[in-house]
Amino acid sequence: VEQILPEVDQVMVMAPGKDPVPFVATDEETTGPLAMVGEERFVFVTGTVPTRTLALASVADGRITRRLTRVDADAIQGMAGSPDGTTIFYVDSGTVWAVPAGDGEPRKIRGGNGVAVDPRGRELLISLNEPAGVRLIRMPISGGSEQAVPLPGDLRLSTTPLGGNAIGQDGRIAVRVTPIDSWFWPAAILDPATGRVVRVPGGNEADMLSP
Repeated sequence: VEQILPEVDQVMVMAPGKDPVPFVATDEETTGPLAMVGEERFVFVTGTVPTRTLALASVADGRITRRLTRVDADAIQGMAGSPDGTTIFYVDSGTVWAVPAGDGEPRKIRGGNGVAVDPRGRELLISLNEPAGVRLIRMPISGGSEQAVPLPGDLRLSTTPLGGNAIGQDGRIAVRVTPIDSWFWPAAILDPATGRVVRVPGGNEADMLSP
């Protein structure tokens, strides 16, 4: 959860019945997008414009464990981490990049406006905001041919970036859609195997960053 304060942004952690508290053990500004990298760390944006960078912290205690010195994080719109904890994928100005979680030179993957990682660690899901609408493609993390994700003809996806963990263990995808009878963009679950879309109950008017 990201809380925007008058002077500084902070990544917060919340528990039922308790007030939110800062998640990262630092006095620096911390903000999203953020994503899990493996099971024990998460990656987030830290610092202030024009010197924002990526950092990794422990889920257990919020302690920063590494900073990625070669990533300019000023304009990152989306982020995802590989399940094995080795790679971070991020979207910057219409391009999807990959960078080693241990730090290193970013590598261009392809054009795209959102990215998520299959929990089995084999594929990326990339969203493309095009004049005709939002399109989804899958591509192997190791490289190879792309495959379009079929969408129902009447389905319109929001240009909101994908959440880094948008793909469930069963392959279904959390997206935002627009119904013909509403101005709002509710969250929904898309089953790419059947084309079925189920709207998530409630939260239709939520101003969410991504589901």
